[in-house]
Amino acid sequence: MTEYILYRAKIEGNRSSQNRFPVRILPDMADIQEKENLPDYPCFFSTEQYAYTEGDVVWAICDEDFQIGYILGPCEPSIGSGYEPFLRRINDVEKQAQLPMSAPENLTFTQIMDVALDFYNRANKQCGRILTNGAVIIYGFDGSIYVQNPQANIMFTKEGNVSIKAKALSQEITNMDVHATEVKEAFNTLATTVDGNAKVSVGGTYQIISGANRTESTLGTHDITTIGKKRETIGQGERKRIVTGGSSTLALAGNIESKALLGSVNSEGVEINLTGGTVTILGGVINLKGQVIQAPAGSVLPSFIPGPFCALPVCPVTGLPHSGSTFTSIDPTVLLQLAAEMITLPPT
Repeated sequence: MTEYILYRAKIEGNRSSQNRFPVRILPDMADIQEKENLPDYPCFFSTEQYAYTEGDVVWAICDEDFQIGYILGPCEPSIGSGYEPFLRRINDVEKQAQLPMSAPENLTFTQIMDVALDFYNRANKQCGRILTNGAVIIYGFDGSIYVQNPQANIMFTKEGNVSIKAKALSQEITNMDVHATEVKEAFNTLATTVDGNAKVSVGGTYQIISGANRTESTLGTHDITTIGKKRETIGQGERKRIVTGGSSTLALAGNIESKALLGSVNSEGVEINLTGGTVTILGGVINLKGQVIQAPAGSVLPSFIPGPFCALPVCPVTGLPHSGSTFTSIDPTVLLQLAAEMITLPPT
């Protein structure tokens, strides 16, 4: 393979029909007066075709007798031209790979099948490859590897770290095992689709923080088991809707408590049952509202403590009953009339 040396060269004419430019290699061809004796080189990078003008200074590589060569790019492009100096391209990649910077006098090049240039730094033993499409691979003397194209890069450091930066990443893997001491991920948007089962097992603390809304949907049964305590803090209220099936809360040991410090507690249903060994209703004012209020049959025990219940089952004057198991909001005069009719009815 032919070894190429990096030179500065001066453009000495316009582009030819073969897409080549006449160049003067500096300083070796400084004394050549006849421009027709100067070599003409094509641009190496297929993705970049600069419109050089006479007098532009460029980087060029050529063999030892200057017969074969290529123009790599401007040495110092003017501000705003958009051109990137060839050597700066290598140095930028070396900087991103955290490798020593190469000086032009230490670089040697070898052409690979008209599609790539292999370069070697004689001072620090770094080497690499530049393709005509602009992709770059650099191998550091310390064992690090850096790969870059115009849209992505991969870096393998000497410490064993791997870094990937890309516009998009697609993976298709049959089985994958990941073992890591720590994993950190950052996304603008995350969408995960699992066609089968999914399981997350956490040996320590598991925390989810959402800066906006959070939605969960379960088509089947949703089971939650908490061995320790469960605490919920809700900032602006909670609303729960059960379409069918009902709701059940069971405390095998302990209390169930509902409090509204600055509001009301409301229970509504077709039928509401309270069952307990002792049921205590405590309030400043207790209002019983309903057309019919029933109590079990029984008697009032007389006591000297004032209370709302009557201990006389029958009026000693009229013989009318003074106690009953049902309260109704019907007009009392109607009740008295019904009671009187019941007393005067003949026995059957």
